Amino acid sequence: MIEKQQSGYILIFSMMFIAMIIALSMIISNRGSLHVNYAKFMISREKAKMLAYSGLQIAMAQLAIKEKKEEDAGKAEIGKDKSGARSSGARSSGDSKQLWTEKESKEFIKTVWPNMYKWQEFKLTEKNYGTDGIIKICIGAEEGKLDINKTFVFDEDQAKRKFVGQADIAEKKDSENDEQKDLTTDAKKSVKSSSDYKKLYENVFKKIDVFIKGANKFEKFEGYLKNKQRFEKILKNRQDMLYDTTEFFALDGFDGFADKIFYEPQEEVREKGKVLKAAETIYWNDIFTIFSGNKKISPWFISPSIKKLLGFKEPEIKSKADSISKKFKENLSYPKDWNDIFMPIFGIKYEDIPAWFKFAIDEKFEPRFFSVISYGKVDDVYHKIFAIIERKKEEINKKIVIKFEIKKFYCV
Repeated sequence: MIEKQQSGYILIFSMMFIAMIIALSMIISNRGSLHVNYAKFMISREKAKMLAYSGLQIAMAQLAIKEKKEEDAGKAEIGKDKSGARSSGARSSGDSKQLWTEKESKEFIKTVWPNMYKWQEFKLTEKNYGTDGIIKICIGAEEGKLDINKTFVFDEDQAKRKFVGQADIAEKKDSENDEQKDLTTDAKKSVKSSSDYKKLYENVFKKIDVFIKGANKFEKFEGYLKNKQRFEKILKNRQDMLYDTTEFFALDGFDGFADKIFYEPQEEVREKGKVLKAAETIYWNDIFTIFSGNKKISPWFISPSIKKLLGFKEPEIKSKADSISKKFKENLSYPKDWNDIFMPIFGIKYEDIPAWFKFAIDEKFEPRFFSVISYGKVDDVYHKIFAIIERKKEEINKKIVIKFEIKKFYCV
C-alpha cells in the first residue's frame, strides 16, 4: 500500500494569516495610541492658546481705567459695548476726551504701574473656569523705548537721511559758536548735546556691546537706515519707514539678539534653598520700538533693558506706589521733579544722568501704546503671544468709552 505525503500548506497558510492579523493589530494599536496622545496634545494646545488670548484681555481690562461721575461711582462696571470696546460707565465733563485725566493717571500709578514689566500669574481650575491651567501676563509701555521712526529722518533723497538733530547741529555750528560765547560751561554742554540723537544712538550701542557681542553694530544700524535700496520703491507707500524693529536681524553682527528679541521678566532660580543670581541680559524690542510716536522716553515707563544700559537700579515700587501717585504731575519739571519722584526709584540724581540721554527724557505723562506678553499653560503645553495694543478714548452714545486696537501681534 502506497502512502501519500501531505504538504501541510494549510498549516503554513494559517500561520501566515495569524501573523498578518497580529501585525495589523499592532499597527492599529500603535496608531491609535499615537492618535490619543496627539489628540490630547492638540486639545491642550488649543486650550493654552485660548488662555494666552485671554491674558491679552486681562491686560486690556487692567488698562481700561476710567474716571466715573461721583453719582455713578457705585454703579458703573467695566464692560464691553457692541463694538467690543471696554468702558467703565459715564465720564465727567470737561476734559473727558483727554486720553488720561489726572484721576485716571493717579489710579494707573497706584494699580497698574507697580506691576509693569513683571509677571502676573493667574491660576485656573476646572471647577471655576472650565479647565486647569495658568495665565501669565507682563505689561510694558512703548513710551519707555526709543522710537526709531521718530528719531531718524527718512528722506526720499538718501543723502539727506539722518538722525533727528544731527543736521541741525552740523548746519548751525557757526551760529551756535557765536551764541556760546556768552554762555556758561554747563550751558555750552547743553547746547552741544541738545537733541543729538546720533550721539544718543552711538552711546546706546556702546552699552549694548557690553551685553551682546558683535562688531560695528551702530555703523550697520545707521547704514541700513540710510542706504537700504528698497526704501526707494516703497517709501511713498509707507507712513512709517520701518515696518518692524527686527528688520536689522538680517545684518551681520545682530545674531546675538536671535533669542533676545522679546522682553521677559527674569524669574528666581533656586538651588538648595538659595536664590541664584541670573546673568543680566537685554532685549532688542525692549530698547527699540516704532510705535511710541514720540522722540522722547517717558521716565514713568523706562524699559528694563534701557535701565540696565544706563545703570539705573530695578525699582521695587509696590509699597511706594500710593505715595508716588500723590506726587503725580501731568507735566514734569526737571531737575526738581526727577529728584523728588524718580531719584528714590532709580537711585540716580538728575545731575548724574548722562548728558547724551538727558535731553530725551519726556516731561509728559501720555502712555498710549502698550506691549503685552501673555502665556497660556495647560498640561505642560505652552502658548505665548506678544502684542502691541493702542489705548483709545472715544465717545459712543454720549458716553466716553475706552477702546483697544491691536497694532502688532506675534505668536512666539
